[in-house]
Amino acid sequence: MYIKKSKTYTCKTVVHFISSTYKSFVSSFIFSISMLILLYTSYPHVVARDLSPSIVRLHVRANSDDSMDQLLKLKVRDSIIEYLQANMNATNREDAVTFLKNNSDTIVAIAQKTVLDNGYNYSVKINIGYDMFPDKYYGKLFFPKGEYYSLNVNIGSGSGHNWWCVLYPPLCLIDNVTAHFDNSSQNYIRSHTTKSEYDYMNSDEDTGHPTVFIRDNPYTHRYEYTAKPKFKFRYLTFLNRFVN
Repeated sequence: MYIKKSKTYTCKTVVHFISSTYKSFVSSFIFSISMLILLYTSYPHVVARDLSPSIVRLHVRANSDDSMDQLLKLKVRDSIIEYLQANMNATNREDAVTFLKNNSDTIVAIAQKTVLDNGYNYSVKINIGYDMFPDKYYGKLFFPKGEYYSLNVNIGSGSGHNWWCVLYPPLCLIDNVTAHFDNSSQNYIRSHTTKSEYDYMNSDEDTGHPTVFIRDNPYTHRYEYTAKPKFKFRYLTFLNRFVN
């Protein structure tokens, strides 16, 4: 009579099985977390990439952080903005870019005259093209860091604190102090981003009120929003409730 033997497991076999299972679980867990982190941190880059082709920004670099050089920076900024307000009647981004390129010599001359009129002999150089911008809030709209097409103005060595703004849509041509987008500019941004991207940029889409603290920046002489930007998952949207 044949008797079927039951399968027995030695202690060594059990330990090996548990060890293999544990290693497999840890590997899967680490991989999942890595993918979540990748998705989590890449979204600002996606927003900047999609937003950049629709935007023209302004970047003014002071000669140094000396208080007088910083004040000069603001005077140069004001002279450039005054000229652009009176002459750049752009109806789209391409118009704005074309105007800046065609009038670059005039912009340099205006900035240089402002420097000389204030008793300095710094040279002024401009560059029109793509430049890196940090995370910035304009009103309650958050612009993630990335490359944006811009008018870059360097005063002297250009090693001082910077002044940043948006030329198109004409944020700083409308309001270069509080830097709030008007309704038409907000609609423009909304139309050139997806709904999820615009919601990401908006500091508080539900209440309409900024959810960030404000401080007076001594280098720019304006109020700035200083809270950390919101992060959102692009695809695993159900996780957004846990990160904000």
